[in-house]
Amino acid sequence: MGARSAFTKVMRTPALLEEGGDTPYCYKCVVFDPQGRIPLFQRSKGFDRWFELPGGKKRFDETETQCVARELLEELGVHARFSNIIGAIHDPVFGTSDMVTFVHAHLISGTPRNILPDEHLSLHLCTSQEAVQKLGTRIPPEVAAFILQRPVVEYANLSSRRSDQRLPY
Repeated sequence: MGARSAFTKVMRTPALLEEGGDTPYCYKCVVFDPQGRIPLFQRSKGFDRWFELPGGKKRFDETETQCVARELLEELGVHARFSNIIGAIHDPVFGTSDMVTFVHAHLISGTPRNILPDEHLSLHLCTSQEAVQKLGTRIPPEVAAFILQRPVVEYANLSSRRSDQRLPY
């Protein structure tokens, strides 16, 4: 099943879209660094400075895979590509109709860093256990299970990629 059809199955919630704006669909990304750690941000404003996965809202004029790549570049300064959907829930914090889709992305290049210090107080590179503990009830059980079961060796498969190879997005 391709990325487009997988997203289509999850995205059944009707949305009012305005050209050029954001959609009500938010993507949170699980990405592992070469040491098998997961980057989590600590928010700088409100909500008790909670921890969250990198990600954000899909723009009207981009595909879901482009959104994932853009958000990881904007927030972490890394190049990554969409792998698969892990789970989806309606936003548990704001109680809105926004759909939060949790995706796994493969790190292609770069070292995760906090690109948006006004939005994120700090970046934490966490073990799987630490990430699940810090995220708590803001992730569904299937996402927690994925994080805890993910092998650390995934980065090695991508590190042989030549630096002059272009990404598909």
